[in-house]
Amino acid sequence: MRILAGDVGGTKTLLRVTDAIDGECRTIAERHLASADYPDVLALIRAFIQAEHIEKNFAAACFGIAGPVTETASGQTANVTNLPWRVDGGTLARALGIAKIRLINDFQANGYGIEALTAEDMVVLQEGAVQPRGPRAMIGAGTGLGQGLLVWQDDRYEAIATEGGHADFAPTDELQTRRLEFLRTRFGHVAYERVLSGPGLVHIYEFLNGPSQPDSAITQSEDPAAAITAAALAGTEPAAVEALNRFSRIYGAQAGNL
Repeated sequence: MRILAGDVGGTKTLLRVTDAIDGECRTIAERHLASADYPDVLALIRAFIQAEHIEKNFAAACFGIAGPVTETASGQTANVTNLPWRVDGGTLARALGIAKIRLINDFQANGYGIEALTAEDMVVLQEGAVQPRGPRAMIGAGTGLGQGLLVWQDDRYEAIATEGGHADFAPTDELQTRRLEFLRTRFGHVAYERVLSGPGLVHIYEFLNGPSQPDSAITQSEDPAAAITAAALAGTEPAAVEALNRFSRIYGAQAGNL
């Protein structure tokens, strides 16, 4: 059975075609594409299929969407949070000739994927006491801030999507309060993903760097978040070091609250 799977994000989309035989999956083709280069997800999928010279004989498809998925009697739809894309499962099914298409939240997809990981795929940041079949929380900063839950049901973990990254940012000290006001003047409502995300790291850096250097070489680079991280790890710029430290502290506190 040939399956088309995708992780549709605000910055990039990963598409993969696999053949599932007797419980084993063999990858046929895989490619990362810049989401913003395409007008919609259908155009992106078609470009992938054409570039990889894949026959469209898919038995099923599933797409993890970085945004809330809505289910109605007429089918599934989803809005990509950081892109002007509306994904319609029925439209994709008809356009691609796939009988079975499922849309799920991207962090719901991550939750299901965790069970496929091995010890070699993981890095333990802080040892904890394992509670067999206990609830699990997921958090991940990317273009936005993803959060999700894993709850044991019957014989497996069921992944539950949330939009917790859009909860109000709650400052815990004077500096964070000033940062909240800094972001509020730009965006009005300040959610946690305005701080805990790739763009969020840039916002922290800009706040710490002050108004005297609003357009530094780092913020004008092609990938400012990566540039800030590199400068912080190299210790070449104090504002970058402090920005990453502040980011990590808030990240850890938010993860502990889940």
